[in-house]
Amino acid sequence: MKSRFFNRFHIPFLVVSSLLGLGLMFSSKQGDASGAITPDQCCRCHQEVCEQSVSKRHVHAPVLENHCAVCHVAGSGPTVDRQGLDNEARAKIEWFARASQEKREHWFELPSHLATTTVSVQIDTGSRQSLQQEVELPSLDQAQQFPLLPGGAKIFDLRVVEVKKGVFLSARIAWKTDRITDAQVLYGEGRLGASTALDGQWATDHEITVTGLDADKDYTFVAVSRDIHGNKTMSPQKIFSTRNFYNESPLQSTTAPEQLELQAHFYKEQGRLFGHFANSHPVTMRLGRSGGQALRARAEALEADRPQEHLKLTDPYSLTITVCVGCHPQAKGELSHPVDVRPKAGMHIPPDYYTMADGRISCMSCHQAHASDNEYRLTRAKRKDLCLGCHRNFG
Repeated sequence: MKSRFFNRFHIPFLVVSSLLGLGLMFSSKQGDASGAITPDQCCRCHQEVCEQSVSKRHVHAPVLENHCAVCHVAGSGPTVDRQGLDNEARAKIEWFARASQEKREHWFELPSHLATTTVSVQIDTGSRQSLQQEVELPSLDQAQQFPLLPGGAKIFDLRVVEVKKGVFLSARIAWKTDRITDAQVLYGEGRLGASTALDGQWATDHEITVTGLDADKDYTFVAVSRDIHGNKTMSPQKIFSTRNFYNESPLQSTTAPEQLELQAHFYKEQGRLFGHFANSHPVTMRLGRSGGQALRARAEALEADRPQEHLKLTDPYSLTITVCVGCHPQAKGELSHPVDVRPKAGMHIPPDYYTMADGRISCMSCHQAHASDNEYRLTRAKRKDLCLGCHRNFG
């Protein structure tokens, strides 16, 4: 049998059904010696899902081999070192902010009601390891005053980092600012008739990818940055071409740090609290909080329907992106669709294309989670139809 991480199977239904029967037979045991439910017993409670999955032509290998825990059970996929958190706290973290680009420094505007509490900070490095710790937030009075700079932000080091042909023809544009700002690119053939989605993540080091470009064209573009006071700055116009492909600085794989090396500083400005988190390695980062009445009630409602000994489940973000990339590193390559991004303004996402709670695209937007009659477990039988589901202008 092929590796359990392989993504395609052409196995007759009779054979697959027999394998499922064996899995159910073994899972009929009452758990391990301690009485706890073991990962190979998922089909005992979720028999309908398992039966429907193996009736399809293309079955995800962990499902076929009865290894549901690889994706669904917290700690079975990416390794997470949660420093300073007990088991109860781990299960009740509500993530409220995320920085998706790998950087050494991340800025967040923190909700004012979180002042004087703690937040959970989780970093991911592109490997299958995550690190997490609690950070105590100061009150507004304790935070440093945000440095006040006159006028609008200064934009410098504006450059086109990459032009490539992947699923779409795209250009990656980078620049820096002398203070934290948001980021956007205006572009077009000859005139600035189009724009990228606004990246509202505060930063001084910006990178925006412009997608859906045409081949053999010259594009005019400008970078736009707005600081925390709303002052808007636009760069001088520049031009890039899609006649030739290049990469100024190829992406390098990041080695996961052995321990979390995090420094946090907090600033205030007109009643707003900002957090600056710096690390020695380029990382993505997300912030969450523990507790809260609504969060606690939701967690208790979910847990009420599960056996007391039920294994802790992976959070939705990890389940639909992190776990996928951990087993399929090629998913970050040139021919892969961007994930962890919001659709362009005005784009309609079909209801059967799964998106995360905040509307971001995930791996499961194009692929079926467990099984499908379509090759690569795609949501549509034909790849063209899959693309046209969202990109109707390509038809």
